[in-house]
Amino acid sequence: MAPMRLVHQLGETWKKMPALARIVVVGAGGLVLAALIVVSVLNSRGPRMQALFTGLDPKDAAEVVARLEKEKVPYKLEAGGSAVLVAARDVHKMRLVLAAEGLPNGGSIGFELMDRTNIGATDFERRVNYLRALQGELARTIMQIDAVEAARVHIVIPEQSLFVSKAQPATAAVMIKIRPLAEIDRGQVRGIANLVSKSVEGLKPEEVTIIDFTGKVLSSDYGVQAADRQAGSFLEVKTNFQKDLERSVQTLLERALGAGNVVARVSADMNFDQTTVTKNLFTPVSDGGGLARSVKELQEVFQGTGAQSGGVPGVPSNVPGYSGTTGAGGGNSSYERSETVKNVEINEVREQTVVAPGSVKRLSVAVIVNRDLTAAEKAAIENTIASAVGIDSKRQDTISVTGMQFDTSLVDQLKKEMEQPKTAARDPRFIYAGAGLGAFILVAVAVMSMRRRKKTVEPVAEIQAQPFPEMTADIGPNSRAKEQIEKLVKQNPEGVAQLLKTWLAEQR
Repeated sequence: MAPMRLVHQLGETWKKMPALARIVVVGAGGLVLAALIVVSVLNSRGPRMQALFTGLDPKDAAEVVARLEKEKVPYKLEAGGSAVLVAARDVHKMRLVLAAEGLPNGGSIGFELMDRTNIGATDFERRVNYLRALQGELARTIMQIDAVEAARVHIVIPEQSLFVSKAQPATAAVMIKIRPLAEIDRGQVRGIANLVSKSVEGLKPEEVTIIDFTGKVLSSDYGVQAADRQAGSFLEVKTNFQKDLERSVQTLLERALGAGNVVARVSADMNFDQTTVTKNLFTPVSDGGGLARSVKELQEVFQGTGAQSGGVPGVPSNVPGYSGTTGAGGGNSSYERSETVKNVEINEVREQTVVAPGSVKRLSVAVIVNRDLTAAEKAAIENTIASAVGIDSKRQDTISVTGMQFDTSLVDQLKKEMEQPKTAARDPRFIYAGAGLGAFILVAVAVMSMRRRKKTVEPVAEIQAQPFPEMTADIGPNSRAKEQIEKLVKQNPEGVAQLLKTWLAEQR
């Protein structure tokens, strides 16, 4: 009987409820029912899945799936089997478990291949297995570069020959797949070539060919002349120098003018000619002596008896038998002569200066500011730039500062789109919260409406319950009915007004 009585009371309550309250209750019930249906549908789909690994090699995908089945972890394959999805709660755990086992390994086999011992293997098989393991290890190492998504390495080691003239060099080929929106520069390409060459005996860097998955040769600079490679290096130096100056000028001006209000460009004319200057400087000897280079001394000495080695000049005294000749007198004689030749080294200073390439011949700086500039502001900015980059008037360096409004329509549109509130309908939690909030609002509106109606009905009932004079009686200025009406109006004006509205509505 209790359930029937409860149903009867609910029916009576429903009948007494106004139409608006009934609509609110029905709407709230519908929202709650819809939320329950959404919850049941989402739960029937199972837990929310998240990517464990993407872009897997078929071999890696097979090994990962086998390991998941062994751990009894539910999974899902997408993207043709190259992506493995598991429940969000299992992602981090399974990544650690698979990493401990070396999975995924990029589809390549490393030196773990050498763990499989085969007693009956021939030397050729061992050599091939070692080469496979080395190629796999090199591919794994190359994939550690941020810009490289996948890599394959092929090494060719020729057979050793007894004749040196017939010996062939080792060669290698590397194919890499670059990640989306990533770039690989020339330095990274040279690094890959050096890595492979240093890992293989007798392999030179220029014998390593590197290509990407589109077939573009990335290591072509090894096949060009040294002069061409040097020219490319000079261009890279010039580009980096200009970018450094641009960043220096822009960051300096943005501190004063605001971020995004300055654009700076620098053009540098640089001299990459290498010059050698040799100077020989000769200076006089300070002390008058100097450093002796060579000394030659000659000394002659003669002592004895006999004719003297000299006489009166002329024929008579020097021609024997001549009638005028007189005999030489005897006696002691001596002869002595000395000669000294000294070569002194002069003072010499030799200077050899090598001027390194990369000197700046001329600089041109252009700056645009996002507003109109006065002459004083323009001059101040020019002086600031001249001090920042080292403008030299002897080199005829130039500075150009222009003030104009930037076109920021695209940036404003993107900013507006980013500032728009993102809908959270994809997350079930927001769906439940929205449904519950809507139901609460509807119920609150219904309750407030019922309270307002109750407040309005109570004064009318209170007035109707009071003795009211007959409207047909003659209500004079001093009648009893007039006094009762005035008293009632003063006590409850709202109720009287509502009662009058009710009477008018009943008459209509």
